[in-house]
Amino acid sequence: MKTNCCSCVIVNYNDAINTKKLALTLIGFPYISTVCIVDNASVDDSRKVLETIDHPDIHLVWNQHNGGYGAGNNTGIRYLKEQENPKYILIANPDVIVEESLIDHLLQELEGDESLAAVTGQPINLEQEARQLAGWNLTNIVDYLLTINAVLSKFWCRKIRVKGKYCDCLSGSLLMVKAEIMLTYGMYDERFFLYGEENVLGWKLRQAGFRSCVIQDTYIHAHSVSIKRAIRSTWERQKLLMTSHRLFIKEYYGIHPVGLFLLSPYFTISAMMNAAIIRLKERKS
Repeated sequence: MKTNCCSCVIVNYNDAINTKKLALTLIGFPYISTVCIVDNASVDDSRKVLETIDHPDIHLVWNQHNGGYGAGNNTGIRYLKEQENPKYILIANPDVIVEESLIDHLLQELEGDESLAAVTGQPINLEQEARQLAGWNLTNIVDYLLTINAVLSKFWCRKIRVKGKYCDCLSGSLLMVKAEIMLTYGMYDERFFLYGEENVLGWKLRQAGFRSCVIQDTYIHAHSVSIKRAIRSTWERQKLLMTSHRLFIKEYYGIHPVGLFLLSPYFTISAMMNAAIIRLKERKS
């Protein structure tokens, strides 16, 4: 495998310190040729912090408005295609910690399987605990709706859990994609401002006949640290999450508008329950 065959996109919004730290780490890995930081119109001192980066292979792109996580990544992917034309692209949240061996193994997995479009590792938290799904499957709309509620999902998540390493969707905190497949068949749906991007990408790649997979190597994800900096209210985050769920079942499962209207109370109740459970956990910790 050639060195410098992979480029990386990191979308920053008000999290420049973590973004800078990750970019400087990644650019030191032999397989990473370029890191593109896309600042999504941050309203803090991100520009001042990021402009202190002095490395020829770390590129800064400034979006004039915050179009959301997917739009920011799309900007970075298109930029890298035009400037570097990499074979592979790593998409990473600012709040991840990655070892060089993980990048090596992600590349090996993609190189060795023509049917693969995307791959990730196992996310763990700062306490070395696995608290987040690395990958999952998209089944039917009933399963999907049941898994968006924090209480019901405890009994229903087994329906979407991965059996083996292949799956439909990968955690969006860190994944590596084949650039040409991503640009031709994937890319993020920019109607989704935040949340749900993984489901859309997984749906698109599956429809195009490609697979995604999860390898056993781990990486640390300080889950939602960046999101919490951007949207401090738990309730507002849950409302935004439900907006994405509504959009997904409308656009991809094709639910009738009447059905979507009838489901409105369920989305509201789920957002309230999820927010209450999150607050309770935060108080206990």
